[in-house]
Formats: sequence, structure tokens, C-alpha cells
Amino acid sequence: MARVYQEMRQALTDQYGGSEAITPAQEMLIEMFCRGKTYLNHVDVTLHELTRLTNGTKRKAIPLLMERFTMAKILGGQLEQLGLERRGRMRSLAEDLAQSPELMTQDGTPIPTQGNET
Repeated sequence: MARVYQEMRQALTDQYGGSEAITPAQEMLIEMFCRGKTYLNHVDVTLHELTRLTNGTKRKAIPLLMERFTMAKILGGQLEQLGLERRGRMRSLAEDLAQSPELMTQDGTPIPTQGNET
């Protein structure tokens, strides 16, 4: 269970641009989501092992089933707060400079790059 939790946490962190790019608030939401998803997975396993999902002759759903839907709704809200789009990894300044040889110095002259020296 711990391995699945760690993999899910890392996947979400990567989705939002890596540990350097996420804010402390996003990190907390990722943490809460991963814990909640771990608990939800456990509840799902428990529910799948049951032979009945109703309480005796009343034919009402067992409380755990209703709790499962509440947990899932909360997790959905946490994902909405994080946003569902994938974000790219933040590049370092060195990576940006390597990708943009046309950058200029403060006086307006191009920054020299290899093969571009005058």
C-alpha cells in the first residue's frame, strides 16, 4: 500500500511540474488526495469482499457504501482545486539560455553562444 501511495504522490507531483514548481498549498492538497485515495481503495476492497451491500430486510444500502461515495466526492473536489491540466517541468535558467540563443544583454547586443561568437 505504501508503494502505491508513493507512486501516486510522485505522479501527481510530476503532473504539476515537479517538486520545484508546486506551491506548499498544492503539496498539501496532493498529500491529502493521496491519503484519501489510499483509504478509498481500502474501502473499495472491503466492499468488493462483501456478499451483500444492503442492511438485512430493510433493503437499504450499508453505511459504508454511502461513506464511500462521500469520500469519492471529496477527492473529486481536491482534484478540482489542483486543476486537471498537465503542467510542464520548470526549466532552469541555464536550460532557458541554451534554448534561446537570441537573448540580448542589457545594452541590446546578442549574448554570445558557441558558434555565434564575433
